[in-house]
Amino acid sequence: MELPGLLYTYNLHTRATAFESGDRNSGNSLVFIAGLTDGYNAVPYLPMLNAALEHTGWSLIQVTLSSSYLGYGINSLQQDCEELNVLVRYLVEKREKQKVVFLGHSTGCQDCIWFSRHAPYRQHVSCYILQAPVSDREFMIESLDGYDKYLRLATKMKKAGKGMELMPREVDTAPITADRFYALGAVG
Repeated sequence: MELPGLLYTYNLHTRATAFESGDRNSGNSLVFIAGLTDGYNAVPYLPMLNAALEHTGWSLIQVTLSSSYLGYGINSLQQDCEELNVLVRYLVEKREKQKVVFLGHSTGCQDCIWFSRHAPYRQHVSCYILQAPVSDREFMIESLDGYDKYLRLATKMKKAGKGMELMPREVDTAPITADRFYALGAVG
């Protein structure tokens, strides 16, 4: 999958990047927020989406966050929200965007909801599109042998003040803290 565009650093402190394609001079941009384990070119429909957006005078922005790829296990929705806030500020102040729309894919939908409630720059996002929303808990129950055991361990670690410590390696391919495992896997 290829998309011509512009890669830029939107956060110099963390060196986080975004990739903008389509009509990059447009004041209107759709920000694609991928799900767990995803990053750039996360889904096969992005070239078609890019073409449709470009045809209507919009750009497509794909973003990397600290939680992208295998970083999801040691980050949180709040961290994603803070990083997306920096991105939106950058888009408004440096790229002169007048209209920003978020498209959350899979777990990216949770980022959209969290951002809409907690981010200082949330008023600069015109709307949110939730595409393929999922329940990480239901996925974990169906796919993780020992889910109940690991949820009990995460709960115990949190209660002992060790929520930021890593769960055992066999829990996931990515390093994952007890807090993050609990956030993804517990009811509520």
